[in-house]
Amino acid sequence: MNLIKNKWVEFSSESGFAFTFQPWSYYDQKPLIHINLPCKFNLFVHLPIRTGISDYCETPEFGVYWHYQSLVFCFAMKRFHFDMPWSWKFYKHWERINRYTKGTYRWVEVPSCVPSGLIADKETHDYTYKLKSGEIQNRKATIYVSRREWRMKWFMFLPKLAKVQTCIEIEFDGEVGEETGSWKGGTIGCGYTMNPNESMLSALRRMELERKF
Repeated sequence: MNLIKNKWVEFSSESGFAFTFQPWSYYDQKPLIHINLPCKFNLFVHLPIRTGISDYCETPEFGVYWHYQSLVFCFAMKRFHFDMPWSWKFYKHWERINRYTKGTYRWVEVPSCVPSGLIADKETHDYTYKLKSGEIQNRKATIYVSRREWRMKWFMFLPKLAKVQTCIEIEFDGEVGEETGSWKGGTIGCGYTMNPNESMLSALRRMELERKF
């Protein structure tokens, strides 16, 4: 939320880190200084100088700022990203398949082919979604389970520090949500995080209650 905003200064109480300078900014002829501190100090200063340049989508930038888990150093149009040791890096992706007897499972790393004689662990269930207008959408949802793992960039050799997420992956047989039939289109597929020891159907029913499209 902006606490101060006019044509020269913008100030808000947002945490972050940045010390940058732009000779001109996005569709603005005035040079721009940005200072952002972790103590919720976020300041933009538009200097009262007209450069005559204002129509560049990407502008030169000088300085340093924090972006997600990286320090970014700016030298004109070049950016150099330095990831922190604890930044997450994608490691593996698995999908769950049935063994020869339904109810016993095996995880197969993606991308790969399902071993001969085994079948993908998929289920199809009814799914209903209520629009703001009150209209009910009735769909078929085909679901399966996937698991992804991230490890800290400097500690890829330590699996105990890994972050693992298990999700149901959902494919609908038609569009779902408020944008159904529009130029944008409704949702035809998504993922949803599973709780520990939760079945695919239970996770789908929880999403049915919680998720808005």
